[in-house]
Amino acid sequence: MKNHTIRISLLLLFILLWIIFSTLSIAKASTVQNELQLYSGRQTPVTVAIGEPVSLPIGTGDFVLRHAGEEESSGPIANWDSSLLAEMIENRLLKATVFIEQGEERLSVSPSLSTENGQLMLSFQPSHTYGTSSSDFSIRIRLTAIEPIYQGGKKDEYISHPVDTSENLIPILRQGEAFSSIIEFSAVYASILDYTAPLFISSKNITDGRVLADGGSLFQAAQEKGGESQLLFSLDGSNRYTAVFTFSPSQNQGDVNLFYTHTPIAAIHSAYPGISFYYLSFPGEPSFSASGSLTFPVLNGEDTVVYHWDSKGPVRMESVYDKDSKTVTVQGIRKLERYVVAPASFEELFEMNPNMGGG
Repeated sequence: MKNHTIRISLLLLFILLWIIFSTLSIAKASTVQNELQLYSGRQTPVTVAIGEPVSLPIGTGDFVLRHAGEEESSGPIANWDSSLLAEMIENRLLKATVFIEQGEERLSVSPSLSTENGQLMLSFQPSHTYGTSSSDFSIRIRLTAIEPIYQGGKKDEYISHPVDTSENLIPILRQGEAFSSIIEFSAVYASILDYTAPLFISSKNITDGRVLADGGSLFQAAQEKGGESQLLFSLDGSNRYTAVFTFSPSQNQGDVNLFYTHTPIAAIHSAYPGISFYYLSFPGEPSFSASGSLTFPVLNGEDTVVYHWDSKGPVRMESVYDKDSKTVTVQGIRKLERYVVAPASFEELFEMNPNMGGG
């Protein structure tokens, strides 16, 4: 009797486990079946500019709607361009969502979807890297059917109710079904096109992101000018005042990112109000194969002082004053970093006006 009871208990346990397993399998299959895949043929990364806002129209191209487990070639063929997607979203047939699939840290503004001028637009902004290589990331777009979607009576017409109600039509998308696609992006800085010496990296270069210099082109341009090269950088945004980096690149000169700013350093700007300084900062700290010199226009004749600004603050640099050209030059520069040109030393500026915060 006892053994019979044990056998019955084991049989009931087996039946219970079989029911649980079957239920989970059905639930899993249903979940997978509700996710359709988008095959739009996007294999090559889309190239965009680093540091600039990006707004792109999103359309599917030719794609196949298919349930998981079905052959890739099965299912209806469609081509939903940006305008049609925007219309279907506005008619509440589709809901669009966007996710960062990979490389979240490489975006300063997260991706978003919106309908603008009758088109579905994807907007985001890649973060500055100040480097020479591309910044790669991918974004997933998912479209979910709010209502069942049927083919309408006209080309590129999609409706939530079948035209012919007498037939038991199967919708292209059932309510709640979704399909998604991953778009890969490669954010880059634009390459400098003209290496004619002297090479002027203007404010427009910065605005356009055209700051990537090819090492081989720098070397070749220098050879055509007797082995010496000059890079010019704006100090005021209007390109009236410039700093000049003079060097002799070797054959193994690498690529450099010449992005720079002349944004005031907050600690100096607040400590010495009303006093003019030149600021020149290279966030990418471009490095060169040979040491060179950095020349600035003077602010106060031979009293002009050049500082290197590091993590600890200002470090005064040895400089040579040229009366004829009205410039000061610092030697031994192999890496461009962060510089401040002052009309006098900070100590002298403080002595002139003790109410200032310098010293």
